Amino acid sequence: MNQNHRPLRLSLLATCLMVAPLFARADDLRSKCPDLEKCAHAVAELTGAKFVYDSGMLKDAIASTKNFDLTKGNADEVFTLMLNQNGFTRMPLAEANAFTILRQRDARDSALPTLVADAKTTPDFPKTWDLANLRYKLVQPELAEHICQNIRAFMPANSRVVPDDVSGQIFLVAPYPILANALKAIQSMDVKISAEKMRQITGRGRKHREERGPPRPEGSGNAGGPPPGPPNGEPASRH
Repeated sequence: MNQNHRPLRLSLLATCLMVAPLFARADDLRSKCPDLEKCAHAVAELTGAKFVYDSGMLKDAIASTKNFDLTKGNADEVFTLMLNQNGFTRMPLAEANAFTILRQRDARDSALPTLVADAKTTPDFPKTWDLANLRYKLVQPELAEHICQNIRAFMPANSRVVPDDVSGQIFLVAPYPILANALKAIQSMDVKISAEKMRQITGRGRKHREERGPPRPEGSGNAGGPPPGPPNGEPASRH
């Protein structure tokens, strides 16, 4: 070896060793999860989870900064968030740590996990963005419609908020973090109030139901929300 070239070769080797990690980070989310399907395989390798889904369904691309790593600790939260942002959700199967992946509009009518709550009971919400049911037992059943009317304004498109005056319950369908926030709001509104205030609220509720009209057909969006506009582009009448 030419002794004059040795320092140069050592310098080049050291430079390569320092630069290589910038281009080949094993945990880089961008390299592991260029799209949802590849991300499902990456998460399965990290956590041992098993997924089944329709072929060709999970093609949506995922973007992230180069310093965001996908790890065993954050895999479930990151993957379910990406699914949620693209209109999908996981649904658990009978086998432990096994899931099917569905479109949220279809999953709403499936056997989703159900949490139960009331004014004094707050369940433990998983740290994922999976779709789930929440059943809330009201202290003041007469406030069911009033509370639901206020909550709907903060719920995403594929959620559901349904009051049941007969059982005095509210039923919600949404991702876990949304349910957790909605529960806090419901608990803050489910309080004892004066008879006069109750008459005012229930009176407004009856007027709201009359103006809203009959419930929209199943599968047409957020159950209990305002009815769809008239067909053929006709302008909606104002109440």
